[in-house]
Amino acid sequence: MTTLNIGRVRLGWTGAWDIATAYTAFDAVTYGGGSYACTIDSAAGILPTNITYWQPMALAGVDGDTGSAGTNGDDGATGDQGIQGVAGEDGPQGVQGLTGPQGAQGNAGPQGNTGLTGDTGTTGAQGPLGNTGPAGIQGDTGTQGGTGPTGSTGPTGSDGPTGSAGAQGNTGATGNTGIQGPDGATGPTGPAGADGATFNLGPWVVSESAGVLYFAASGVNKMKLDATGNIVAAGNITAFGTV
Repeated sequence: MTTLNIGRVRLGWTGAWDIATAYTAFDAVTYGGGSYACTIDSAAGILPTNITYWQPMALAGVDGDTGSAGTNGDDGATGDQGIQGVAGEDGPQGVQGLTGPQGAQGNAGPQGNTGLTGDTGTTGAQGPLGNTGPAGIQGDTGTQGGTGPTGSTGPTGSDGPTGSAGAQGNTGATGNTGIQGPDGATGPTGPAGADGATFNLGPWVVSESAGVLYFAASGVNKMKLDATGNIVAAGNITAFGTV
């Protein structure tokens, strides 16, 4: 019996259109929400919207109205806490603040009382100078007695031979500090030294003479600073205490 090949007589669904697939007539695909049938053999990459090779069968409809929002579902269980992140780098150091003004000097404390001075004992008359005997063994140092009053000075005898040096006795206790005496008179001012070097700081000229720094602007001294830290200024100046 003779067989007659009439080819494909119905569509063959191949699924979603693939850009890398070549299609033959009667292949059907879905694309962009619609369906298309291949009318003649199509090489790979020809879109279903090309009506030379494809025929639309069903196109995507227009989007309907948005439905009303549904009720919120129950909250899910709390998840596990995440791993702590790495600590960030330290920020740059802030600018140092201004130095505050120097506080006022506190009051001096009261001076302690001076102890009483003991009476001075009388000094006996000096006897004749005897011969120097041999040095005896050093005895223990006894307690120091009170100082007697100073007697009149007797005649100086002739020097005797020098005996052997005895052992040094223990150091006595230190007495109380006496009251400080008044300041002495100020001595005369010495001759002025040679002028120091001069250097410029912008509009300022700084020079030294006799241990005093002079700060001048436009040829006029505006301020001077002596070796004790005292500042003398001409005009308005803000001082921060003794330099």
